[in-house]
Amino acid sequence: MKQLPFFFHFLIFILVFNSNSTAQFSLCGNSIFADACSDASTPSICEIDGISGNLVGYTANAFDLTTMLNFCGPNTMVSNSVWIGFTPIISDLELFFDISNCSNPNGIQAAIIETDCSTFATTLTCVNGTSSSFLLVASGLIPGNPYYIFLDGFAGSTCDWEISVEVGLPAPSISVLLSGGLICESGQSTTLTANVNPSNGNYIYRWFDSSGDLIPNETSSSLTTSTIGQYTVEVRDVNNCCPAEATSTVAIAANPPVATLLNTPASLDLDCTQTGMVTLEADAFVASGNAQYFWLDPNGLAPCGTLQNCETVDVSIPGTYTFIVLDLDTGCSDEVTAEVTDIFGTCCPNILDVDGTPIANGFYTAHTKVHSSSSVINGTTVFFEAGTEICLDPNFEVELGAVFEAKINDCQ
Repeated sequence: MKQLPFFFHFLIFILVFNSNSTAQFSLCGNSIFADACSDASTPSICEIDGISGNLVGYTANAFDLTTMLNFCGPNTMVSNSVWIGFTPIISDLELFFDISNCSNPNGIQAAIIETDCSTFATTLTCVNGTSSSFLLVASGLIPGNPYYIFLDGFAGSTCDWEISVEVGLPAPSISVLLSGGLICESGQSTTLTANVNPSNGNYIYRWFDSSGDLIPNETSSSLTTSTIGQYTVEVRDVNNCCPAEATSTVAIAANPPVATLLNTPASLDLDCTQTGMVTLEADAFVASGNAQYFWLDPNGLAPCGTLQNCETVDVSIPGTYTFIVLDLDTGCSDEVTAEVTDIFGTCCPNILDVDGTPIANGFYTAHTKVHSSSSVINGTTVFFEAGTEICLDPNFEVELGAVFEAKINDCQ
């Protein structure tokens, strides 16, 4: 076997001796810490959680000896420094440094630095000379901006160190929620939303279907789908590292709510020979028993009052009425409509006396005159409309919380 020339033996010795001063790499391929600031990349904060090293074999370069001089107060010298780059996800940061095996009692000095690795360095927080474990706390960091941890042996001391991120990890604790509940009927859609903690970070999202295949072009925190099955969202930090995931299942509701008309045709005429009103009846079915059901008139108002459950209502306004049933547990709903017609203006008499006590929800019209001595109570909506005159007796009353409107206008 041929012997290597002496020059190559010397070169190998140099490479081995300087191995501590080269950049150390994370699982994501980023250089976590290095002898020079410019050689340390700035990956996500989660990549430095749990990293460890020592200060043996490192030397301070020109930038360290000049710009970093007095970085933690007067007479702060630099000798065997290490740079650790990171990018915060949130504005607050707490780093615990476990220090051991220091070569002398001077220990280690450390700081969180904002710098361009060339012209300036600003110390955000620091600890000066300790052989005991310590905590570095910083606030007001800008997520996505680069920062550095600067470690140095005080008076040349060498120590073993390990960093734990106590506050500031993205650690996406993901929960995927069904917005609006289950898919209520085949063909309808629902929205899955990834709620990430901390919520003020910058994240990368990827969605996968039941087969584990990546869903293309879905890169936001929400996914809208009409297909049942299991979905998985993967969340990574802004540097495309530190993944976390969660899974949720989309299914069709077993017993969706049902709204039906009861003793009421889909189209009916106002009965003006009696009160000028017609009764609408409906039936609400909700399996859970936790429901809300109500009518809406042609103007979108609730004749029974806001958030008041009712299946039967007396109405006097022509138009389309909608009965809605909502399952409050699943968010599913159903509705049915009834059309109320006024044939040839038969519901517009010449004179109309409105004497009900109290006056029911409705639209009261006449060609010439509407007269009333009654009251409009809280929660009801009443409209008077006549061609020439609306006469309200002195004892006519509109309670607080009621809606009343009078207008001169011929109803035909």
